[in-house]
Amino acid sequence: MKKLFILSALLFGCQYLLAQEWTVRYPSAHPSGYNHFHDGWIDEDGVAFFVGQEGSDKDTPDAIVFRVNPDGTHGSFKYHKVGYYSKASCIVGMPNKHLFVAGDIYNDTCHYLLALILDKDLNLLGERHYSNEVESNSWGKCRGILDGHGNVIIATYILQNNDYNGVFNRGVFFKFDPLGDTLCHRYLIENEPNPIAYLLDFKVRQMWYQEQSKTLLCLVPGYGGVLSFITFDTAFNYIEEHQIWRDQTEKTDHTLYRDCFTDYWYSEDEALFFSSIGAAERNKLRVSRVNTQGEILELLPLNERADTIDDAAQPRCMAAVNDSTFFFSFHSHLWGYYPGSACVYQLNHQLEITGCHIDDDHESYRTCLILPTSDGGCLTVNDSCIFSPFATTALPVIKKLRREDFVRIPWSVTKNDIIPSNHAFPNPCDEFLHIPLTEMNPNEETRCRVKDLLGRIFMDYPINPDGNLLNLDVSKLAPGIYHYRIYSNQKTLLSATFIKK
Repeated sequence: MKKLFILSALLFGCQYLLAQEWTVRYPSAHPSGYNHFHDGWIDEDGVAFFVGQEGSDKDTPDAIVFRVNPDGTHGSFKYHKVGYYSKASCIVGMPNKHLFVAGDIYNDTCHYLLALILDKDLNLLGERHYSNEVESNSWGKCRGILDGHGNVIIATYILQNNDYNGVFNRGVFFKFDPLGDTLCHRYLIENEPNPIAYLLDFKVRQMWYQEQSKTLLCLVPGYGGVLSFITFDTAFNYIEEHQIWRDQTEKTDHTLYRDCFTDYWYSEDEALFFSSIGAAERNKLRVSRVNTQGEILELLPLNERADTIDDAAQPRCMAAVNDSTFFFSFHSHLWGYYPGSACVYQLNHQLEITGCHIDDDHESYRTCLILPTSDGGCLTVNDSCIFSPFATTALPVIKKLRREDFVRIPWSVTKNDIIPSNHAFPNPCDEFLHIPLTEMNPNEETRCRVKDLLGRIFMDYPINPDGNLLNLDVSKLAPGIYHYRIYSNQKTLLSATFIKK
C-alpha cells in the first residue's frame, strides 16, 4: 500500500502538466490488409512501444514493433524471415533498457515460439526460436512480466485438438534472463492435478509475480464458465486454484464466460477486474473487486448503472492510472465486427462511470489497448474496421488523450453545475439541446449527426441555425448518452457528448 500511495502522489503531482493530444495511424505496407496490435508498454520517459502483426491477411503476417515518442513522432521495426510468417503478442521492458518481445513464427510444416531482444531504438540484438515439445497445432498469444530478479516470465499456451471433441489450450511457462536466454520452462500437461480451469483451457489473461511469497499468480478464464486465480511457484509447479466464479447452469460452453481484463491491484491480495458473463447475445458487463482466495468483495454490474451499455457487450481492455481513476473499453456484438465508434470510459474510485471519450473516426471500431500516462491521461489503440463498407484502410490508430478529452458524465446535476459558454446546454437535457456554433461557413452545407454509444445513427440532416445557436430537438430520443457531431464536407466543426433525461 505504501508503494501505491507514493505512486499515486507522483501521478497526481504530474496531472496538471499540459499534454499535447495527437493521433498516429500505423503506416503499413498493406493498408487494406490485417494489421493489429496485441500489447503495449510505456517507459519512464513516456515513450510507447506496441507489438503486433502486419500483413495482407491474418494468416500471412510479419511481426512488428512500433515506437511512438511523447510528441507523436514514431518509428517501427518489422521482423521478416524468408519462408516463415510471424506475430508478436507481448512486450516486456527489461531492467537493462532492452525490450523483450514474444510471439510465434511458423510455416506450413512447423511452429515455434519467437523471442526477440531489441534496444529502445528498435535495433534487433538477438532472436530465439523454441519448438513445441508436444503434439499440437500452434502457439497462442503470450503474456509477459518481470519477476523480482529482472527475469522475464512468459505465459503462453498451445492448441490441442481432443479427437474433434473440442480444441483446448494447454499452458506453457518460460523464464528468460535479461540477455534473452532461457532459464527454465514447463508444459502444464502431464502428471498434474485436474481442476477444470487449470488444465483444460489454460489461457492467461493477466499475471503477477508476488515478491513476498515468491509465487506467480495467474488470472485464467477456463472451460465451462470458470474463472480462477491459479498460483505457481517459481519453477512453475502448480500450488493451488481459487475459483472466483463458476457458471451454475452446468453447461460446457466456454463462451459462458466471455472475457476478463484486470490491470490493477488494491493491495497485495486484492485485485480489480472488468469482465463479461453470459452467452454472446446476453452478456452482463461488470466490474468486480476480488481477493486472491476467490472471494468477490464487491461486484458492480455496469449494465444496471448506465443505460448506455448494451447487454451484448464484451470487455476489451482496462487500465488504472491510480487508485481513483480507471479506464475501460468494450464493444458490442450487436453489430458483429462493426458496432460503431470506439469508446473509452472513466471510472472513479466508487466504480461509477464519470467520463467518456468517443472516437469519431468511422474506420475505428473498437479500442483494443489502453495505456495510462503519468499526466492522468492515456494512450489508446483503436482497431480499424476491415469489415466496414466505409473503411478504406485497416490500420491501427494510436491516440494520446488528456484528462480534458473525456466528457464528464454527471450522475446527478445540481444548480451549482456550471456549463461553459461554448458548450451545449442544458446537459442533461429533456426536449432541446442548444449548441453554440461559431465556425460555420455559409458557402458550405453544414449537417448535424446524432448517434448513441453503439454507433447507431438517430439524426443526420442539414441544419440552419438560429443565428449562432442550433436548437436540437431531442424529445423523441430515449433516455441515455448520445454523441453529436456538427460537420461540413466531412470536416468536423464541433462534437461532444450529451445526456438525454
